[in-house]
Amino acid sequence: MAGDAPCRGDVTDPAGEAMTDDLVVERALRILVAEDEVPIAMELEADLRDAGFIPVGPAIDASEVMQFVESEAFDAAILDFGLLGTDPDTSLAPFVKRHIPMIVVSGYSDGWEPPQPGIRIMKPAHMPDVVRLLRTMLDSRPKERPEDRTTPAAPGARVREAHRP
Repeated sequence: MAGDAPCRGDVTDPAGEAMTDDLVVERALRILVAEDEVPIAMELEADLRDAGFIPVGPAIDASEVMQFVESEAFDAAILDFGLLGTDPDTSLAPFVKRHIPMIVVSGYSDGWEPPQPGIRIMKPAHMPDVVRLLRTMLDSRPKERPEDRTTPAAPGARVREAHRP
């Protein structure tokens, strides 16, 4: 697919010859952004791009979060607690089911903690720190080989990844 990261068999050397060795280029990780405050969402997206991630979204309300969950593939999520509705555990169930790491940013100190694989941080949050925390979470996951990766998206979700021949 055009614009996808190259994988074995898709790469050419400078002379235009196909390279058939075991070269595999890791794709950038896609991060769902769910934030209803536009300036914060824009800052977070910029910080994610600067860190080498691909932001997905932003989702600006609970229904958009669910639309992204049903239609997009992503590797992690940064979610505003206020967008999770009155039952945040139910709202986060699709993330937990697919083992999607998440950071929930909250201005409430009610003692609620997100289910694993999630953590909660308090507002106001410095977005570059949130992105660094995300990187630490993702780097601490067990390493997987590209051929072992299963797409974390719902059936029928749009996935823009290179496939292996």
